[in-house]
Amino acid sequence: MGTDSSYALRSFEKTGDSIIISKENKNTFFAEYYIIEFYTPTGVNEYKKDDGCGIPSEPGIVVWHVSAELDTMSRITSRENVWDITRYDNGRTEHKLLTIACADGSTDIDEDYYYVLGNKDLYHENSVISGLEWYDGTKADFSISVGTFSEVDGVEQASLEIHFN
Repeated sequence: MGTDSSYALRSFEKTGDSIIISKENKNTFFAEYYIIEFYTPTGVNEYKKDDGCGIPSEPGIVVWHVSAELDTMSRITSRENVWDITRYDNGRTEHKLLTIACADGSTDIDEDYYYVLGNKDLYHENSVISGLEWYDGTKADFSISVGTFSEVDGVEQASLEIHFN
């Protein structure tokens, strides 16, 4: 799928930088993939970060699992909202459009409709992100070693190594 790579992933809040690893190289947003971002409690994320309202107070890596496959045309046109063109949503269903691979291994976010993101859901310095799965149950063929967090030219960044099996 890919070759091992090292990255300096800058703060998503300041730069919008992220890494996308797709299950299949379809070159489209309408697929299944993981988005890796470096969350920092800065800027807009700083507001109420200590109130326990779903804004982590620590920096860390967030791993989003996206399942944005297009739905069939007949199902799309039968809906009241024709702008909802993906097969999955984030309602009370097992297969979701968007989930978070929590660092603590929990599925609280998926199971609790009102759960908010917390520090325990983030991957911190010197951690390893592995064991991720695609919705069909196959193992994701990559792992990520999180290095250290630092600041370069006023922008926080995380060093990452992505290893493909």
